[in-house]
Amino acid sequence: MKFLQPLLVSIFVSLLTVSCAQNQSGEMSNTTTESATSINTEDVLSGKIDPVCGMEYDGTWTESVEHNGHTINFCSATCKDAFSANPDKYLAKNSN
Repeated sequence: MKFLQPLLVSIFVSLLTVSCAQNQSGEMSNTTTESATSINTEDVLSGKIDPVCGMEYDGTWTESVEHNGHTINFCSATCKDAFSANPDKYLAKNSN
């Protein structure tokens, strides 16, 4: 049974870091361990943070948009689409 513990912990951590999910109302919900309210706008505008779900850019994401001269990276097409539909909503949410 002891050999199962590291496997179960690994699975649990993987589930906690799932990128994004939509709730029934169609709004994005943050399923990462970081709270979206703690995101710095400068980090969003520099492409370091997905402004929709709050995930840190890991260098492998392929989704991005240009917004007011800044490249903003996204963990998924779902987050990119949500941001593109209403960028001011996500930038206002993240302004400190």
